[in-house]
Amino acid sequence: MAVRHSLAVQVSSLSENFFGLMRVPDAASPTRTAEKPALSKASQRFALLTLVFVPYIKGKLDDLYRRRYQQPSIIQPAETELDETAVSQLFKKAYPWLNAGYEGTHFVYQMLYLLEVSNYYSPWYYALKHRCQRLSMDDIASQMQRSAALRKKIIAANERRVLPLRLLGRVSLTSWYLVVDYSHLVLLGAFCAFKVLEWWYSVEHRMPTQSLPIPPPPEPPRCADGGVSIPSDVSLCPICRQKRSNPAASSSGFVFCYPCIFNYVQQHTRCPVTHVPSSVDQIRRLYETSS
Repeated sequence: MAVRHSLAVQVSSLSENFFGLMRVPDAASPTRTAEKPALSKASQRFALLTLVFVPYIKGKLDDLYRRRYQQPSIIQPAETELDETAVSQLFKKAYPWLNAGYEGTHFVYQMLYLLEVSNYYSPWYYALKHRCQRLSMDDIASQMQRSAALRKKIIAANERRVLPLRLLGRVSLTSWYLVVDYSHLVLLGAFCAFKVLEWWYSVEHRMPTQSLPIPPPPEPPRCADGGVSIPSDVSLCPICRQKRSNPAASSSGFVFCYPCIFNYVQQHTRCPVTHVPSSVDQIRRLYETSS
């Protein structure tokens, strides 16, 4: 809702408005008034799609591809291919090319914009035929007129409703306008507060604290009924019962061969000794020094 309001009134996204920028259609008239918005409804909807929904969907697809296909799988390829459907195989083969095309297209547009060859720094700007320019005093005055006209229209529509809905609308509109009017100040204040906290808790400026005694280590986790037993020789892997190679620890702290624990956790999603739920992301490689 905040991005939609920013596109309708300030003719820019939240980040663009924060840096004093606005969108200008190529075919826009030099004079823009409150009665004639700079961006059409279709342009606002398409810009909202590219600013919010496209990055959200791409982030989900990136995370899905990373979790499914970029894990260092040690299971034989024949075993994994049997579990994959035709759709997942198509996604595995096509998504890297689609992602490379997406990122490469944006990179090319940014380079052309940097070299002043193109007026559009993004393919979405080219599709909308929008340019990005600095706000002038006339633009700021036009934004204020547009915002006042839009608020007047919304308030007038709210006053025509029945009394309970009218009161509820007044409260919600007042709260919303406070958020919109001071959002840039809130963002700036939050950024400054974050940098102050980052400086305060940095190592160079950390306040000296009283040293406390080291607490005793926790009790070792108990072996589950039906779980893998621990061999008496600590150098053996509890799964394969062979000399450990490429040691790795599970989420419970027990050490195995990395291929053994990876395959087991990937198939059963738990620790083989304690049956505590686990994932391959929680496996930690150990690097032993040669004695």
